Amino acid sequence: MFPDATREPEAAPRSSGTDAERICRLLSNATLFKGLALDEIAHFARGAREASAGKGAILFHRGDPCTGFHLIVRGQIKLAFSSSEGNEKVVEILGPGQSFGEAVMFMDRPYVVMAQ
Repeated sequence: MFPDATREPEAAPRSSGTDAERICRLLSNATLFKGLALDEIAHFARGAREASAGKGAILFHRGDPCTGFHLIVRGQIKLAFSSSEGNEKVVEILGPGQSFGEAVMFMDRPYVVMAQ
């Protein structure tokens, strides 16, 4: 989950107490968790990390190991890659409530795009 300040995902603490409850509410709106009971979602919320990224910050590069999926709380995330000619190709611009990284997470593959 990436609101828009400046903390690296690895530096963010695991969720607990009211943070876990807030994250549980956010996750319950994600497509990946639709249809799950709140107690099932709470299991995932306890392991979630909230991270922030400043405008223009790169969250990960193409080829980086996938560390999980991401849910956008505020701001926008651009998913893109560089073409063989070196030009940036934007795959998608995502906003609040949208998630990304689920497919590569489940396939245990590296990221196929960069996120900024």
